[in-house]
Amino acid sequence: MNRRDFVKIATLSTGVLSLDSSLVRAAEYGAGSTLAEIQRVKNPGKLSALEKKHAPLIRLPEKILPGQPFDLQLSVGQTLHPMSAGHYIDYIELYIDQQPAGRCELRPGFNDPVVSFRLRIEGPAVLRVREYCNLHGLWETRLDLQPG
Repeated sequence: MNRRDFVKIATLSTGVLSLDSSLVRAAEYGAGSTLAEIQRVKNPGKLSALEKKHAPLIRLPEKILPGQPFDLQLSVGQTLHPMSAGHYIDYIELYIDQQPAGRCELRPGFNDPVVSFRLRIEGPAVLRVREYCNLHGLWETRLDLQPG
């Protein structure tokens, strides 16, 4: 192989690898990528079967005091989402006022899609929970939180 052929092959290979890794990154991170659409519950009073299994749930204590720690539980689905090798939740993320506050990566066969975080907030906040299903994509639930 001469130098010119080598350079052509190396350049083409690099371009393919770069494209492939950007697609993997976009699919993995979901939010903000051109490949992912964030799904949300359309009608909270009448959930579809898909929404019942995929919409993140947020469980809070009855009373939250400013500056005091509290436990927050996040789960996926009213009917707990399966965690089989072919259909599973890859991760659950928590954001507070657009800032990342926690992330838990899950593996089929080892975890249920339920996580807890111990939080402290000083005032009103917006909680967003995102989870990624390997078959049904990125799902989000949002909750306006008012301590006091």
